[in-house]
Amino acid sequence: PVFTSTGEASTPQSIRLQPNPAREEASVFLEGETVDRVEVFALDGRLVSINSNSQSELIRIPTAQFTPGIYLVKMLGATGIYVGKLVKE
Repeated sequence: PVFTSTGEASTPQSIRLQPNPAREEASVFLEGETVDRVEVFALDGRLVSINSNSQSELIRIPTAQFTPGIYLVKMLGATGIYVGKLVKE
């Protein structure tokens, strides 16, 4: 089989989560973008949280259940992929 592409792969865009470090919740506003899926990973690669029903420009990530540490956040939007670092106190 021959594989072809009709477009280029999307390069992840950096986001800034606030507050950072977070205690109960972190959020980010992506103007003009709706996010379909939010994934939060521990630094060891474990998926610790997933939310598939955001569909909003303002994304809230509950962090109360996370253990203190550093996490990577990946958001899949209608027009791109967004990544950021989150610190949980």
